[in-house]
Amino acid sequence: MDRVGDAFVWPVRDPEWPGKLLIIALTLLIPIDLPAVLLAVSQGHGEANSGLIVVALFLNVLAFGVATIGSLAATFASPAFVLATDHGGIAGGVNVRDVWHRSRANLTNTLIAGLMLIAASFVSSLGAIVCLVGIFFTAAYALAMQAWVYRSFELAARNESGA
Repeated sequence: MDRVGDAFVWPVRDPEWPGKLLIIALTLLIPIDLPAVLLAVSQGHGEANSGLIVVALFLNVLAFGVATIGSLAATFASPAFVLATDHGGIAGGVNVRDVWHRSRANLTNTLIAGLMLIAASFVSSLGAIVCLVGIFFTAAYALAMQAWVYRSFELAARNESGA
């Protein structure tokens, strides 16, 4: 993989980067999760059984653990998934054996790519911490960082295969 620090500066090398990030930020304004949140809030009224609450809390913690492990696995496999989809279309992307092979071809590159994707997610969340309006800029910037990670993963795979 290329130098890790390049992921942070690569998006601004394009002279038209502010306009491109603005377009990505505007697409993030499309509300898709709001109806689900409103529905969940409206269901929280009435009496509840304490035994069922304990079971529900246990199941929520279990689900959180499984979701966390699954999310990490998906993050680390996503560069291989993107490349498999790019080269073979949807059929290539859902070919689990090919994605697994690409992920395991060089575990160091997979680890670095996964960690950089986690760093990009952290950059994306900085906008929410600093200022809610800033999330649109930082989320768009993080997407550009992800593009660099995928491209670097691809170049590293090419260099190893000699292509």
